[in-house]
Amino acid sequence: MIAALDDQITGYDADVKRVARHPDAQRLQTIPGIGVLGAALRLSEIGTITRFHPPHELAAYAGLVPSPRSSGDKAPT
Repeated sequence: MIAALDDQITGYDADVKRVARHPDAQRLQTIPGIGVLGAALRLSEIGTITRFHPPHELAAYAGLVPSPRSSGDKAPT
C-alpha cells in the first residue's frame, strides 16, 4: 500500500512541476512568499485570468473586497 501511495505522490509531484513551468506560475513566484506550490494552487483556483474583467472581479472572487452585511434597516455593530 505504501508503494502505491508513493507512486501516486510521485505523479502529483510531476503535475506540480509541470504547472510551475507555466509563465503565469513563474510570474506568481516572483512575489515574496509564493513558491512552486503556492503558485500552482493559485493558478488552479483562478483558472484563466482573462475571465475576470475588470481586475476588481478577481479581487471580489478572492474575497478581498469588503461588502456590507445587513438585513433590512439593521446593520451589524
